[in-house]
Amino acid sequence: MSRFIVTTAPKLQKAALAELKRADGNLVKSTDFKNGVFLAEAQMGASKFNERLIRIDLIFVKHIMPVQEKIHLSGRKSSDLPSILESLSPVCTIHTEERFCVQCRRIGTEHDYNSKDVEVFVGNYYKDKGSVPVFDDTEAQTNNGKKVIGIYLFNEEGYLGLTTVRKSLNGHCDEYRIFSRQGKQISRAEAKLREALRKFTLTIPCGRALDLGAAPGGWTNVLADAGMKVTSVDPAELDIRVTSLPSVTHVKAKAEEYTMGGQFDLLLNDMNRSPRTSATIMVRLATHLKPGAFALMTAKLVSRDPERLIGEMVPILKRAYHVLSIKSLFHNRREATVLMQRPDSPERVHATR
Repeated sequence: MSRFIVTTAPKLQKAALAELKRADGNLVKSTDFKNGVFLAEAQMGASKFNERLIRIDLIFVKHIMPVQEKIHLSGRKSSDLPSILESLSPVCTIHTEERFCVQCRRIGTEHDYNSKDVEVFVGNYYKDKGSVPVFDDTEAQTNNGKKVIGIYLFNEEGYLGLTTVRKSLNGHCDEYRIFSRQGKQISRAEAKLREALRKFTLTIPCGRALDLGAAPGGWTNVLADAGMKVTSVDPAELDIRVTSLPSVTHVKAKAEEYTMGGQFDLLLNDMNRSPRTSATIMVRLATHLKPGAFALMTAKLVSRDPERLIGEMVPILKRAYHVLSIKSLFHNRREATVLMQRPDSPERVHATR
Protein backbone atom coordinates (compact mmCIF):
# COMPACT_ATOMS: atom_id res chain seq x y z
CA MET A 1 0.00 0.00 0.00
CA SER A 2 1.16 3.57 -0.69
CA ARG A 3 -0.11 6.93 0.55
CA PHE A 4 -0.32 10.28 -1.23
CA ILE A 5 -1.29 13.87 -0.49
CA VAL A 6 -3.60 14.90 -3.36
CA THR A 7 -4.48 18.47 -4.35
CA THR A 8 -7.56 19.35 -6.39
CA ALA A 9 -10.20 22.09 -6.50
CA PRO A 10 -12.41 21.83 -3.38
CA LYS A 11 -15.60 21.26 -5.39
CA LEU A 12 -13.96 18.83 -7.83
CA GLN A 13 -12.79 16.27 -5.27
CA LYS A 14 -15.31 13.66 -6.40
CA ALA A 15 -14.08 13.90 -10.00
CA ALA A 16 -10.43 13.81 -8.86
CA LEU A 17 -11.08 10.71 -6.76
CA ALA A 18 -12.73 9.03 -9.74
CA GLU A 19 -9.61 9.74 -11.82
CA LEU A 20 -7.38 8.21 -9.16
CA LYS A 21 -9.56 5.11 -9.03
CA ARG A 22 -8.96 4.60 -12.74
CA ALA A 23 -5.36 3.85 -11.74
CA ASP A 24 -6.28 1.80 -8.65
CA GLY A 25 -9.87 0.69 -8.21
CA ASN A 26 -9.27 -0.02 -4.53
CA LEU A 27 -7.96 3.45 -3.70
CA VAL A 28 -9.65 5.23 -0.79
CA LYS A 29 -9.64 8.78 0.57
CA SER A 30 -8.60 8.32 4.20
CA THR A 31 -8.25 11.90 5.47
CA ASP A 32 -9.83 15.14 4.25
CA PHE A 33 -7.61 18.10 5.10
CA LYS A 34 -8.63 21.52 3.76
CA ASN A 35 -9.13 23.48 0.52
CA GLY A 36 -9.23 20.46 -1.77
CA VAL A 37 -6.29 18.61 -0.19
CA PHE A 38 -6.78 15.02 1.01
CA LEU A 39 -4.82 11.88 1.89
CA ALA A 40 -5.39 8.89 -0.39
CA GLU A 41 -4.30 5.28 0.09
CA ALA A 42 -3.58 3.10 -2.94
CA GLN A 43 -3.29 -0.67 -2.71
CA MET A 44 -0.43 -0.87 -5.21
CA GLY A 45 3.12 0.40 -4.80
CA ALA A 46 3.93 4.07 -5.28
CA SER A 47 6.01 3.66 -8.45
CA LYS A 48 3.42 1.55 -10.29
CA PHE A 49 0.59 3.82 -9.18
CA ASN A 50 2.46 6.93 -10.35
CA GLU A 51 3.11 5.46 -13.79
CA ARG A 52 -0.56 4.64 -14.22
CA LEU A 53 -1.53 8.20 -13.26
CA ILE A 54 0.86 9.68 -15.82
CA ARG A 55 -0.61 7.50 -18.59
CA ILE A 56 -4.17 8.56 -17.69
CA ASP A 57 -3.35 12.26 -18.31
CA LEU A 58 -5.39 13.55 -15.38
CA ILE A 59 -7.63 16.61 -15.59
CA PHE A 60 -8.81 17.21 -12.03
CA VAL A 61 -5.81 16.13 -9.92
CA LYS A 62 -3.47 19.12 -9.73
CA HIS A 63 -0.62 17.76 -7.63
CA ILE A 64 0.29 14.55 -5.85
CA MET A 65 2.93 13.95 -3.17
CA PRO A 66 4.00 10.57 -1.77
CA VAL A 67 3.86 10.17 2.00
CA GLN A 68 6.84 8.15 3.20
CA GLU A 69 7.11 9.52 6.73
CA LYS A 70 4.65 11.02 9.20
CA ILE A 71 5.69 12.99 12.30
CA HIS A 72 4.11 14.86 15.21
CA LEU A 73 4.56 18.64 15.30
CA SER A 74 4.89 20.77 18.40
CA GLY A 75 4.39 24.05 16.54
CA ARG A 76 7.78 25.29 17.70
CA LYS A 77 10.48 26.04 15.15
CA SER A 78 13.29 24.97 17.47
CA SER A 79 12.02 21.39 17.65
CA ASP A 80 9.95 20.86 14.49
CA LEU A 81 12.58 21.82 11.90
CA PRO A 82 15.24 19.42 13.24
CA SER A 83 12.57 16.72 13.55
CA ILE A 84 11.49 17.22 9.93
CA LEU A 85 15.08 17.01 8.75
CA GLU A 86 15.80 13.90 10.81
CA SER A 87 12.68 12.13 9.51
CA LEU A 88 13.56 13.01 5.92
CA SER A 89 16.99 11.42 6.18
CA PRO A 90 15.91 7.79 5.47
CA VAL A 91 13.95 8.71 2.31
CA CYS A 92 15.96 11.59 0.78
CA THR A 93 18.36 9.92 -1.62
CA ILE A 94 19.74 13.15 -3.07
CA HIS A 95 23.31 12.81 -4.30
CA THR A 96 26.19 15.26 -4.60
CA GLU A 97 25.63 17.76 -7.45
CA GLU A 98 22.09 16.45 -7.99
CA ARG A 99 19.48 19.18 -8.49
CA PHE A 100 16.56 19.37 -6.08
CA CYS A 101 13.97 21.70 -4.58
CA VAL A 102 11.99 21.77 -1.33
CA GLN A 103 8.25 22.38 -1.42
CA CYS A 104 6.37 22.93 1.82
CA ARG A 105 2.73 23.73 2.52
CA ARG A 106 1.50 24.55 6.01
CA ILE A 107 -2.07 24.55 7.33
CA GLY A 108 -2.62 25.82 10.86
CA THR A 109 -1.93 28.99 12.81
CA GLU A 110 -0.28 27.57 15.93
CA HIS A 111 3.21 27.38 14.45
CA ASP A 112 5.92 29.98 15.11
CA TYR A 113 7.39 29.36 11.63
CA ASN A 114 6.14 29.37 8.05
CA SER A 115 6.60 27.24 4.93
CA LYS A 116 9.54 29.31 3.74
CA ASP A 117 11.39 28.69 7.02
CA VAL A 118 11.08 24.94 6.46
CA GLU A 119 12.19 25.13 2.83
CA VAL A 120 15.27 27.20 3.66
CA PHE A 121 16.26 25.01 6.63
CA VAL A 122 15.97 21.73 4.73
CA GLY A 123 17.38 23.17 1.50
CA ASN A 124 20.48 24.55 3.20
CA TYR A 125 21.19 21.18 4.79
CA TYR A 126 21.29 19.35 1.45
CA LYS A 127 23.09 22.24 -0.19
CA ASP A 128 25.86 21.97 2.42
CA LYS A 129 26.11 18.26 1.58
CA GLY A 130 26.91 19.15 -2.05
CA SER A 131 23.50 18.91 -3.75
CA VAL A 132 22.24 21.81 -5.90
CA PRO A 133 19.05 23.61 -4.80
CA VAL A 134 16.91 25.01 -7.62
CA PHE A 135 14.86 28.15 -7.09
CA ASP A 136 14.07 28.99 -10.72
CA ASP A 137 10.33 28.60 -11.31
CA THR A 138 10.72 27.70 -14.98
CA GLU A 139 13.06 24.80 -14.28
CA ALA A 140 10.78 23.68 -11.49
CA GLN A 141 8.01 23.27 -14.08
CA THR A 142 10.01 21.77 -16.96
CA ASN A 143 12.81 19.67 -15.41
CA ASN A 144 10.81 16.45 -15.03
CA GLY A 145 13.65 14.49 -13.46
CA LYS A 146 14.47 16.98 -10.72
CA LYS A 147 14.07 15.66 -7.17
CA VAL A 148 11.36 17.27 -5.04
CA ILE A 149 11.32 17.08 -1.25
CA GLY A 150 7.63 17.34 -0.37
CA ILE A 151 6.52 18.52 3.08
CA TYR A 152 2.89 19.01 4.10
CA LEU A 153 2.21 20.33 7.60
CA PHE A 154 -1.37 20.08 8.85
CA ASN A 155 -1.91 21.35 12.38
CA GLU A 156 -0.02 18.87 14.57
CA GLU A 157 0.94 16.41 11.82
CA GLY A 158 3.73 16.48 9.26
CA TYR A 159 3.77 14.40 6.07
CA LEU A 160 7.06 13.94 4.24
CA GLY A 161 8.16 12.36 0.96
CA LEU A 162 10.57 12.45 -1.96
CA THR A 163 9.43 12.50 -5.58
CA THR A 164 10.22 14.12 -8.96
CA VAL A 165 8.51 16.86 -10.95
CA ARG A 166 7.17 14.26 -13.38
CA LYS A 167 5.69 12.04 -10.69
CA SER A 168 4.14 14.94 -8.78
CA LEU A 169 2.29 15.96 -11.99
CA ASN A 170 3.17 19.61 -11.46
CA GLY A 171 6.26 21.72 -10.92
CA HIS A 172 4.90 23.22 -7.69
CA CYS A 173 2.66 22.14 -4.84
CA ASP A 174 1.36 25.68 -4.32
CA GLU A 175 1.16 27.82 -7.46
CA TYR A 176 -0.53 30.63 -5.50
CA ARG A 177 2.77 31.46 -3.80
CA ILE A 178 4.60 31.52 -7.14
CA PHE A 179 2.23 33.87 -8.96
CA SER A 180 1.53 36.12 -5.97
CA ARG A 181 4.98 37.60 -6.65
CA GLN A 182 3.73 39.20 -9.87
CA GLY A 183 2.55 42.32 -8.06
CA LYS A 184 -0.73 44.19 -8.46
CA GLN A 185 -2.95 42.87 -11.24
CA ILE A 186 -6.00 43.93 -13.21
CA SER A 187 -7.80 40.80 -12.01
CA ARG A 188 -7.22 37.32 -10.58
CA ALA A 189 -7.50 35.98 -14.12
CA GLU A 190 -4.00 37.24 -14.94
CA ALA A 191 -2.45 34.61 -12.68
CA LYS A 192 -4.72 32.00 -14.24
CA LEU A 193 -3.42 32.79 -17.71
CA ARG A 194 0.21 32.94 -16.60
CA GLU A 195 -0.12 29.54 -14.95
CA ALA A 196 -1.73 28.07 -18.07
CA LEU A 197 1.05 29.38 -20.30
CA ARG A 198 3.66 27.76 -18.10
CA LYS A 199 1.75 24.53 -17.52
CA PHE A 200 1.36 24.01 -21.27
CA THR A 201 4.86 25.44 -22.02
CA LEU A 202 3.16 27.87 -24.39
CA THR A 203 4.97 31.06 -25.42
CA ILE A 204 2.94 34.17 -26.22
CA PRO A 205 3.57 34.74 -29.94
CA CYS A 206 4.19 37.98 -31.76
CA GLY A 207 1.24 39.43 -33.64
CA ARG A 208 -2.47 39.69 -32.88
CA ALA A 209 -4.69 38.09 -30.25
CA LEU A 210 -8.46 37.76 -29.93
CA ASP A 211 -9.62 37.74 -26.29
CA LEU A 212 -13.25 36.65 -25.75
CA GLY A 213 -15.03 37.56 -22.53
CA ALA A 214 -12.19 39.94 -21.77
CA ALA A 215 -13.63 42.16 -19.01
CA PRO A 216 -12.18 43.52 -16.82
CA GLY A 217 -9.10 42.90 -18.95
CA GLY A 218 -6.71 40.65 -17.03
CA TRP A 219 -5.86 38.34 -19.94
CA THR A 220 -5.71 41.28 -22.36
CA ASN A 221 -3.24 42.99 -20.03
CA VAL A 222 -0.93 39.95 -20.01
CA LEU A 223 -0.99 39.70 -23.81
CA ALA A 224 -0.44 43.44 -24.36
CA ASP A 225 2.39 43.40 -21.85
CA ALA A 226 4.02 40.67 -23.96
CA GLY A 227 3.82 42.88 -27.06
CA MET A 228 0.67 41.58 -28.76
CA LYS A 229 -2.01 43.70 -30.39
CA VAL A 230 -5.23 42.58 -28.71
CA THR A 231 -8.85 42.72 -29.80
CA SER A 232 -10.85 42.39 -26.57
CA VAL A 233 -14.47 41.33 -26.97
CA ASP A 234 -16.90 41.93 -24.11
CA PRO A 235 -20.08 44.04 -23.67
CA ALA A 236 -18.82 45.11 -20.24
CA GLU A 237 -16.26 47.82 -19.62
CA LEU A 238 -12.55 47.08 -19.41
CA ASP A 239 -10.31 48.53 -16.72
CA ILE A 240 -9.05 51.97 -17.70
CA ARG A 241 -5.48 50.70 -17.36
CA VAL A 242 -6.24 48.30 -20.22
CA THR A 243 -8.27 50.56 -22.49
CA SER A 244 -5.55 53.21 -22.30
CA LEU A 245 -3.04 50.85 -23.88
CA PRO A 246 -2.47 51.72 -27.57
CA SER A 247 -2.25 48.03 -28.52
CA VAL A 248 -5.76 47.21 -27.22
CA THR A 249 -9.01 47.50 -29.19
CA HIS A 250 -12.19 46.99 -27.18
CA VAL A 251 -15.17 45.59 -29.11
CA LYS A 252 -18.26 46.06 -26.94
CA ALA A 253 -20.21 42.99 -27.99
CA LYS A 254 -20.91 39.42 -26.98
CA ALA A 255 -18.52 36.85 -28.42
CA GLU A 256 -21.25 35.25 -30.54
CA GLU A 257 -21.90 38.67 -32.12
CA TYR A 258 -18.29 39.21 -33.17
CA THR A 259 -18.14 39.50 -36.97
CA MET A 260 -15.01 41.51 -37.65
CA GLY A 261 -12.47 39.91 -39.96
CA GLY A 262 -8.78 39.28 -39.55
CA GLN A 263 -6.41 36.45 -38.81
CA PHE A 264 -5.14 36.10 -35.24
CA ASP A 265 -2.04 34.43 -33.84
CA LEU A 266 -3.73 33.47 -30.56
CA LEU A 267 -7.35 32.99 -29.49
CA LEU A 268 -8.40 33.13 -25.82
CA ASN A 269 -11.76 32.50 -24.18
CA ASP A 270 -12.47 33.03 -20.47
CA MET A 271 -16.21 33.64 -20.83
CA ASN A 272 -18.62 32.73 -18.06
CA ARG A 273 -20.64 30.45 -20.33
CA SER A 274 -21.42 26.74 -20.34
CA PRO A 275 -18.70 24.52 -21.85
CA ARG A 276 -20.99 23.59 -24.78
CA THR A 277 -21.72 27.24 -25.57
CA SER A 278 -18.09 28.30 -25.26
CA ALA A 279 -16.97 25.39 -27.44
CA THR A 280 -19.56 26.26 -30.12
CA ILE A 281 -18.34 29.87 -30.21
CA MET A 282 -14.72 28.71 -30.42
CA VAL A 283 -15.56 26.54 -33.42
CA ARG A 284 -17.37 29.38 -35.18
CA LEU A 285 -14.41 31.71 -34.69
CA ALA A 286 -11.75 29.15 -35.58
CA THR A 287 -11.43 30.59 -39.09
CA HIS A 288 -10.18 33.83 -37.48
CA LEU A 289 -7.20 31.89 -36.12
CA LYS A 290 -4.16 31.32 -38.32
CA PRO A 291 -3.47 27.68 -39.29
CA GLY A 292 -1.25 26.05 -36.69
CA ALA A 293 -1.96 28.75 -34.07
CA PHE A 294 -3.01 27.94 -30.50
CA ALA A 295 -6.15 28.67 -28.50
CA LEU A 296 -6.92 28.58 -24.77
CA MET A 297 -10.37 28.27 -23.24
CA THR A 298 -11.65 27.87 -19.70
CA ALA A 299 -14.51 25.41 -19.27
CA LYS A 300 -16.83 26.37 -16.39
CA LEU A 301 -17.66 23.12 -14.56
CA VAL A 302 -20.58 24.30 -12.46
CA SER A 303 -22.50 21.02 -12.72
CA ARG A 304 -22.26 18.22 -10.17
CA ASP A 305 -21.02 16.09 -13.06
CA PRO A 306 -17.95 17.86 -14.51
CA GLU A 307 -16.89 14.74 -16.44
CA ARG A 308 -20.14 14.91 -18.40
CA LEU A 309 -19.62 18.58 -19.25
CA ILE A 310 -16.13 17.87 -20.57
CA GLY A 311 -17.44 14.85 -22.46
CA GLU A 312 -20.01 17.06 -24.20
CA MET A 313 -17.52 19.85 -24.91
CA VAL A 314 -14.65 17.92 -26.46
CA PRO A 315 -16.50 16.50 -29.53
CA ILE A 316 -17.63 20.04 -30.41
CA LEU A 317 -14.09 21.41 -30.21
CA LYS A 318 -12.82 18.51 -32.33
CA ARG A 319 -14.74 19.92 -35.28
CA ALA A 320 -12.17 22.69 -35.66
CA TYR A 321 -9.20 22.01 -33.37
CA HIS A 322 -6.68 19.52 -32.11
CA VAL A 323 -7.55 19.24 -28.41
CA LEU A 324 -4.08 18.96 -26.90
CA SER A 325 -4.65 19.04 -23.14
CA ILE A 326 -7.28 19.72 -20.47
CA LYS A 327 -6.15 20.60 -16.94
CA SER A 328 -7.69 22.01 -13.80
CA LEU A 329 -5.00 24.47 -12.73
CA PHE A 330 -4.29 25.90 -9.29
CA HIS A 331 -5.85 29.22 -10.33
CA ASN A 332 -8.87 27.51 -11.82
CA ARG A 333 -11.67 27.27 -9.33
CA ARG A 334 -14.61 25.20 -10.51
CA GLU A 335 -13.27 25.04 -14.05
CA ALA A 336 -10.60 23.56 -16.30
CA THR A 337 -8.38 25.10 -18.97
CA VAL A 338 -8.26 23.64 -22.48
CA LEU A 339 -5.30 23.95 -24.83
CA MET A 340 -6.14 23.66 -28.53
CA GLN A 341 -4.43 24.15 -31.86
CA ARG A 342 -5.94 24.95 -35.22
CA PRO A 343 -4.71 22.36 -37.74
CA ASP A 344 -2.55 23.32 -40.69
CA SER A 345 -5.40 22.38 -43.02
CA PRO A 346 -9.12 21.56 -42.52
CA GLU A 347 -8.51 17.94 -43.56
CA ARG A 348 -6.26 17.37 -40.54
CA VAL A 349 -8.77 18.07 -37.76
CA HIS A 350 -8.48 15.38 -35.07
CA ALA A 351 -7.97 15.17 -31.32
CA THR A 352 -4.56 14.20 -29.99
CA ARG A 353 -5.74 13.96 -26.41
